[in-house]
Amino acid sequence: MKKAYYFYYMLERPVSIGTQPDKFVSFTDEQGVTPSNHHHWGIVYYDRPLSDKEMDDYEMECGGVTDSLPW
Repeated sequence: MKKAYYFYYMLERPVSIGTQPDKFVSFTDEQGVTPSNHHHWGIVYYDRPLSDKEMDDYEMECGGVTDSLPW
């Protein structure tokens, strides 16, 4: 059985110290546009879902769930 990873778009700043909740498992720093048409500065992957408060506090948007990491 494959593991599920939850990924989140960084809407206001790139991944760096203190700009996203701790204990992420991977990230990319590729910029792009989210499915909801917002610019993002990168994508962060977690092995757990983030709370609404965490997403709000760090200005992140949920991207969904995947079974693979970018590397």
